[in-house]
Amino acid sequence: MRLARRAPVIFDPLQAPPASRARAERDGVRSGLIVPLLVRDLPSGTLGVTSSRPQWFSQDHVNLLVALAQYVAEALELLVPPRP
Repeated sequence: MRLARRAPVIFDPLQAPPASRARAERDGVRSGLIVPLLVRDLPSGTLGVTSSRPQWFSQDHVNLLVALAQYVAEALELLVPPRP
């Protein structure tokens, strides 16, 4: 998966496994974008958004969410002490 390579992922939840697809259909989710949170260069979570519009996310959306994830990661670095 691209997240394992620390890359953003744009996805179609209707192509997901059945349980995830059912939830997406119930909630009206038609597209999603996930970016990794890297704290001290370590994968520490993800930041994601969804839309009710199919294929909604563009490269501009990716760039914006990556920038936001970097700010969140910087804040977490200040809050979470480094591991020994």
